[in-house]
This record gives sequence, C-alpha cells and structure tokens, in this order.
Amino acid sequence: MAKADLQKRITVLEERLSYQQRLLDQLNEEIYQMGKALAWANQRLELFNRKVESLEGSLENPRSAEEERPPHY
Repeated sequence: MAKADLQKRITVLEERLSYQQRLLDQLNEEIYQMGKALAWANQRLELFNRKVESLEGSLENPRSAEEERPPHY
C-alpha cells in the first residue's frame, strides 16, 4: 500500500471520528435536556397528584352549612 493511500485512509477515518464525536456530543446534550424536561414534568405531576389528593379529601369530608360563612362576612 502506498504512503499516499495510507494517508488518505487515515484522513477519512479522522473525519469519520470527528463527525461521530460531534454527533455524540449533540446526542448527549439532547439527552441532558430531555432529562431536565422529564424532571420538571415529574415535579408538576407530583404537585398535581397532591392537589387531587387534597381535593379528594375535601370531598370525603365536606363542611356543613353551619361551618360555612355567608358571603357577606
């Protein structure tokens, strides 16, 4: 194999490696951003679950008419 052919193959491999490294960096960034979005969504879901549980509790133990204040108070 000629030295020029070997150098050309090395150059092609280096270009492929560079492309793959750039792609890997982009994919890692995308995974990081998706992880942040998932964490945010999980926090919101937890908040909504607590609100639903709170509302369910108030439906199970409704206040009587005597406990309610008239709107003009």
